[in-house]
Amino acid sequence: ELLTALDGAEYARLQTLGATVAALEATAPEGELLTSSEVTTAEQLSADHLAGVAAAGDTLAEIGDIAVQPGDSLRGYREALLRSSSAAWRKDPAMGSLLLGRTTAQIEAQRDKVRISSAGTVSFSGEQGRVPVTVSNDLTVAVTVGLTLSASPSYRIEPAPIDPITIPPGQRLSLEVPVRVVGSDPLTVTAQLLTPQGELYEPGEDFELRTSAYSRVAAWAVALAFGALILMAGASVVRRVRGKGGSDNG
Repeated sequence: ELLTALDGAEYARLQTLGATVAALEATAPEGELLTSSEVTTAEQLSADHLAGVAAAGDTLAEIGDIAVQPGDSLRGYREALLRSSSAAWRKDPAMGSLLLGRTTAQIEAQRDKVRISSAGTVSFSGEQGRVPVTVSNDLTVAVTVGLTLSASPSYRIEPAPIDPITIPPGQRLSLEVPVRVVGSDPLTVTAQLLTPQGELYEPGEDFELRTSAYSRVAAWAVALAFGALILMAGASVVRRVRGKGGSDNG
């Protein structure tokens, strides 16, 4: 009886795509559906719009890469991004651009909830030390991220490798990264989060690194040189006095 009822039901009958589109065009309110002729002649979505959709999709993929179990936490953003790429915005590009802008801002706000807190200026008493780095996770799911330190020129800093770390939702984790610095000039260092696959995650955080190791060496060198000059001057005076005393005796 169930199969007989389905066989006679209108919604269970197969239809061609053309017949379905024609039925929708006939019943849709004015202006809410593109007709087949409008689809052919309508202006395509702009390249800038499509590039914005692709960029927002990449940002959303970054969040998904670090989320341990994203579940449905990102589904709403995926659906909003899918709506932003709808062909319907060919008839209303201003509204499509507005939706894309809001969706992009919301996705970037989610990305920025996993971030590095600024370390300010870090000073070493020698050529080796530890750089304090705090990573915050304000998402509703746990994340796994890597961490790297870099500088320009790259040879001036030798950070120890850091294994990926998992941060529970709504918490922060403080690390101390062992680092060796080459040279005495102040160095701008970038702390950068990574996805578990090693890809860069969000913009890095810059801080200044200073070391007094080489300045102390230079100070000691100057002090030793000054002491040597004093000894040499003293020896010269002693020789002159002895030489003068010998002449008087003669």
